[in-house]
Amino acid sequence: ADEDMEQILEVWQRKGKYDKLLELWVKGMDIDWNRLYSGKKPGRMSLPTYPFARQRCWIPAEERKERPLTGTVLHPLLHRNTSDLYEQRFSSVFTGEEFFLSDHLVGGKRVLPGSACLEMARAAVDQAVGGWTGEGKGIRLRQVNWLRPVVAGEQPVEVHIGLIAENENEIAYEVYSETDAGEEVVHSEGTAELMTDAVPPVLDLEAVKGECSRRTLTAEEMYEAFARMGIRYGETHRGIAEVHVGEGQVLARLHLPSAAAEAGKGFHL
Repeated sequence: ADEDMEQILEVWQRKGKYDKLLELWVKGMDIDWNRLYSGKKPGRMSLPTYPFARQRCWIPAEERKERPLTGTVLHPLLHRNTSDLYEQRFSSVFTGEEFFLSDHLVGGKRVLPGSACLEMARAAVDQAVGGWTGEGKGIRLRQVNWLRPVVAGEQPVEVHIGLIAENENEIAYEVYSETDAGEEVVHSEGTAELMTDAVPPVLDLEAVKGECSRRTLTAEEMYEAFARMGIRYGETHRGIAEVHVGEGQVLARLHLPSAAAEAGKGFHL
């Protein structure tokens, strides 16, 4: 009976977000499934109930064609605007050779860093609102969730970020990819807040450093520890200079690696 919920359900149905509809349906919500069909309504069919028959009943998936990357990219993490009437969206195709993938190996796999997802969200929101960031203005990302990693394998991976305006100052975002069967896989999500008073807080770093006097770790010690954990950072991702450890807090001194000075052009975070 809630009008706002009805609109959300209608959007999810148009966009094919059936997993979200099913989550509500199994909790007892009445879903009007007739909205899924335009024109002739399909008939019911019986599925095999004998589990050992090994009979597949999947609808054959259409062969996906890679869309060529043409023209000037909007941002290193936003290659093109693929919006339609239902969604503000940006899409990118990554080969795995990009420095933010080739220099970030987790368990031997090229994984898109969490910071890249944040930069993708920041850049997408900035593009959508016409270059919001500037003097006295900024974008705050909050309620961020990293759900599944984006992994670049032998084939290029296409990644999308969708934006939905929640009100005049907040925009929800979702970083996702699609399987060969067209199913949406969400990798990260959060909310971007448009701020008109974007003055960052000032911390007394010397005071914080004094509180972090239990131990000091060098960059070599840090990256050796990461390697033992199965996380290998290449030269462009070795930004830690030293880490001071305190009680329940750490203070890290960071620097931009020389190898990333050229490769990192166009990035903000």
